[in-house]
Amino acid sequence: MILYYVIIGAIALVSWLVSNRLQSKFDYYSRVHLRNGMSGAEIAQKMLQDHGIYDVKVISTPGRLTDHYNP
Repeated sequence: MILYYVIIGAIALVSWLVSNRLQSKFDYYSRVHLRNGMSGAEIAQKMLQDHGIYDVKVISTPGRLTDHYNP
């Protein structure tokens, strides 16, 4: 029974470490600006246009780590 708690504790610790590492990376890269000065929405629109896709609208949504897709 004690082994069960040790395994659950180890999994919880690894999950917490991964979550914190991911959050710190997101915080760091959210402060890095692109050299071309484009926003994510502008880059998405350019990618669509470069591939001949004109019937998809790119819209921004507020928040952190958010996305929006409405087919």
